[in-house]
Amino acid sequence: MRGEGGEAVEAPRYQRVAEDLMARLRAGEFPVGSMLPTELALASAYGVSRHTVRAALDRLESLGLVRRLQGSGTSVAGIEPADRFAQEVSALDQLLQYPENTRLFPLRAARVTADDSLAARLRLPAGDWVRIDGVRRVKITAPPISLATIYLRAAYADILDDVGAGSEPVYAQVAAKHALRISEVAVEVSATSVDVATAQVLDVGAGTPGLLVERRYLDQYGRVFEVSSSLHPAERFRYTMLWRRASPPR
Repeated sequence: MRGEGGEAVEAPRYQRVAEDLMARLRAGEFPVGSMLPTELALASAYGVSRHTVRAALDRLESLGLVRRLQGSGTSVAGIEPADRFAQEVSALDQLLQYPENTRLFPLRAARVTADDSLAARLRLPAGDWVRIDGVRRVKITAPPISLATIYLRAAYADILDDVGAGSEPVYAQVAAKHALRISEVAVEVSATSVDVATAQVLDVGAGTPGLLVERRYLDQYGRVFEVSSSLHPAERFRYTMLWRRASPPR
């Protein structure tokens, strides 16, 4: 690992422990279904703190290699990383977007009229909107992370040619092109299951547990200009929030 100037930089301890454990898993030292040594035993074996061991096990768990249950220890779930995408949120503005290494691949776009029924269901003003459907992936050959449905005010349809051209999210493209300032974002997360039609697009089984993330974007005038929903197969996505105080409380 090298720093900006090209000098060697030692990887964090937890990362070195995690990488060594992954190598031992691949070598068959701990078969699938077996239990890893206790945190205390691993800390002693690697000469590190239990906090470092926990961080290493967190890394393995995020990759789908182990399962941890309080009071039951850590069991081996696999020897190769699972096809799962983990999003960690540590700042408020990260609630608004996916990391830059993901991209929305549009499937279709069409103008729609939000009648009273649709407006009530999506909690958006009645009138003309553009509906954009697409799948989000880390790369085009990777399994889809989610199926996204975006409703955008028809007045901003001029950004459609730019959707999916890069990693910039739709709301940011609209804000930049039309001098909007986002004053509020409401985020709702709920558990659901994947229906038959969506399962075909996401290449998962119908009825697979899913995580539905819905967002409503308001501009500086308090107007809703975008409503989006993203359905993630539970096996491919994890949403983590990490908050730290800027300074210790007095």
